[in-house]
Amino acid sequence: MCNQKQKWQTEFLKTALLLVVVFGSLFLLQNPAQAQSQTTDNNTTVFPLRTHQPVYQNPFDLASGGASLTRATQEGAFFLNPSLPAYGYNLHRWAFFRTQLHLDNATSQSAAEAYANQTSENPITPELIQNALQSPVHVGHDTALGYVTSYFSLVGFSNVRADIAVRRYGDAGAPQVRARAYGVGGGGISTSYALAQFISLGVASKYVEVVQAADNISIEDVQNPDGLSQKLTSLLKRGKGVSTDAALTLQLRSKHLDLRVAGSVHDIGNTDLGADLEPYRQTVGAGVGLTIHGRDNSFHCAADLRDVLAAYEEHWTFRAYSGCKLTFYRSVSFGAGVSQGYPTGGVVLNLGFTRLEAGTYTREVGTQVGVEGRTVYFFALGVEY
Repeated sequence: MCNQKQKWQTEFLKTALLLVVVFGSLFLLQNPAQAQSQTTDNNTTVFPLRTHQPVYQNPFDLASGGASLTRATQEGAFFLNPSLPAYGYNLHRWAFFRTQLHLDNATSQSAAEAYANQTSENPITPELIQNALQSPVHVGHDTALGYVTSYFSLVGFSNVRADIAVRRYGDAGAPQVRARAYGVGGGGISTSYALAQFISLGVASKYVEVVQAADNISIEDVQNPDGLSQKLTSLLKRGKGVSTDAALTLQLRSKHLDLRVAGSVHDIGNTDLGADLEPYRQTVGAGVGLTIHGRDNSFHCAADLRDVLAAYEEHWTFRAYSGCKLTFYRSVSFGAGVSQGYPTGGVVLNLGFTRLEAGTYTREVGTQVGVEGRTVYFFALGVEY
């Protein structure tokens, strides 16, 4: 028995060393595109809307600090670590549909109504612009549906965000409205396989269509809603492409304790989106997580560092995530953590086929952590089997 245990530990260490070499080679081979910023006609710099973050995240994972590489919630595994579904004993994992609403805490009821009534052709309405004169507005809506098994997953998704705020630009300090909006939608397939009880591999490929617009808008533009609508329409940039991700997870498991170490490579070789948009750059992530569990209860804590090589040239505090998840009887879950330097928290209630989620996190929209954070509250409704 002792010899078998020693042999198993030796094989684990050999495999871990091999994986370090493989991922080290990926680090050396990575050649991300140089960071660029878009410039509007009035020579005002508008920072790219794409960051290291995935195109979609599970809301409870956001509320739990965003550290999901070692234990993502349901469809979150497809976007962060497609090797995770391979761990487990049943083929079927989840068939699900989820819709989410995200609102900045300063958004008034009138802004929420304007967002609910907006059209897809003009995601930023005059009502939202007017509300932004009083306080920043950050709104969003996500949907996801699909089927996840231990060997493959099929997922469709959409992600829409708009952020509007008044700032002062130029020597004269003239006020301007900074408006940024983007939407990403698509679908994909992934496969995962456990090579042994302590290692799993996964690959995901997804088709994405992207629409975004960003500009600094003068007060004169705000006072002319028709002209504003035409201006925003002219600023729309569109793109589409196919991205590929790969990930692996190492696991040491006992009766009541799991230790996982995970690594991922997203947008392998950079994802070309066409002439209008910058490519999604190849990024590498790493995470570690520890889970204490029984049959129906679990307590999981984890830490992730995304975009290890800073392909998007963001400070490491933008890319650091940590948090914990506590689950009781597979029915009630609580999450809390620190994402991009800000606290997060949330709760999940499973009611048979229905899943209710609510929580809060902060999204940094400035150029540095702590500069322009938006405290966001989300509400999610899901149907699952």
